[in-house]
Amino acid sequence: MCQHNLSRNSDRLLQFHALFLLAYMFSLVYMYRALSTETTRLLPAGKEGMNDTTSQSPPNFPDRNRSMLIHENELNYVFIGGFPGSGTTLLRVMLGSHPMVHCERETRILPWFLGQIQRKYYTKITHEGKEEALDSDSITRVYSKRLMNAGIPESLMQQAVKSFLDTIIQGQGERRIMKQQQQQQQSSQFLCSKDPFIMNHMREIVEIYGGGRERGGETRKSRARFIHIIRDGRAVVSSLQRRKVTIKDVNTTDYGQMFDTWRRFTMRSYRKCEHFGKDVCISLRYERLILHTEEILRKLTKFLGISFDRQMMHHEGLVGEGRHDRVPVSQTEKSTDDVKQAIYNNSLTNWLGRTADASATSSLTTLSNNSNEDIITTLQYFGYPVSPSQLESPEAYLKALEDGI
Repeated sequence: MCQHNLSRNSDRLLQFHALFLLAYMFSLVYMYRALSTETTRLLPAGKEGMNDTTSQSPPNFPDRNRSMLIHENELNYVFIGGFPGSGTTLLRVMLGSHPMVHCERETRILPWFLGQIQRKYYTKITHEGKEEALDSDSITRVYSKRLMNAGIPESLMQQAVKSFLDTIIQGQGERRIMKQQQQQQQSSQFLCSKDPFIMNHMREIVEIYGGGRERGGETRKSRARFIHIIRDGRAVVSSLQRRKVTIKDVNTTDYGQMFDTWRRFTMRSYRKCEHFGKDVCISLRYERLILHTEEILRKLTKFLGISFDRQMMHHEGLVGEGRHDRVPVSQTEKSTDDVKQAIYNNSLTNWLGRTADASATSSLTTLSNNSNEDIITTLQYFGYPVSPSQLESPEAYLKALEDGI
């Protein structure tokens, strides 16, 4: 009897938590819409006869009294992900330099939020037929039976999650977008969200916004696209240590743990990208972005279905911290100072001397034999040089790199 009461109380607690979370998400959307309406009343009159801002919207901008969210079908999202230190911020500012793409700063909100939903309300089926907590590697997952019995179907949960994502992504840079549209008389075709660990949640996002492969091999068009950027793990470790970047549950002073975390995340993200297909996700090498910038940017714009624009190659002139700068940056991101500069090649080889005891020559002997083998295999899989002769000098490394990637 006591166990039965405890189980029933646990069920009620879970149901209450789910209802509270749904109410919280919808309240965010409601407050956003209310704030949008109030902001309209405070906007100054424009130059194109906008004397009554409460009754007329800025040119080519959604009706402020009805919120951007009602025009969601006109918006497309592009998510930039990759292991921290892989060049996600650089890619964000380069892509954000395109007049048809608006890229805001990293928040870490979306991966955290989607992780909470995934861990609490989904389970995976093991080979033994038992249910257990879901992890980011799972492909097969099952929605909570408790929530179904409580009258909260998966479709309702997805609707609430979608409202939250739309509110954050569309609202984050809304005033900046509005200013640009008043000046340029055009709207962004893509809103861009950059969070390194967003790759862990491709499945949830694709389910919400459509896209991916169906049975029979056919693909569906998705409103969400993913760009996965990959960088040499040795350069990643060097960059993270140099900038003192921390990662939750990872000891950044432990070379073995750092390399192994990079290896597992990168391979998992790459395979997910391959699974959802080239119409939804594309993987690229950081090194090719640096060495063959125009080629890679043309490839990315073709992937997004927009024309190439040369100002993407000169992002440094568009980056700033003011609210009207074309590409915003934040001082809380450790890579901000680096992306304010023009593209430079030193980032490809400066790890060779800095972390000689943690790279793929004598450095990898500090790791366990199994980790050593796995890391070398992963580096080779992505075309990175690993033999001692290829790592003798920056020139030798770059030559081998060009041949490999």
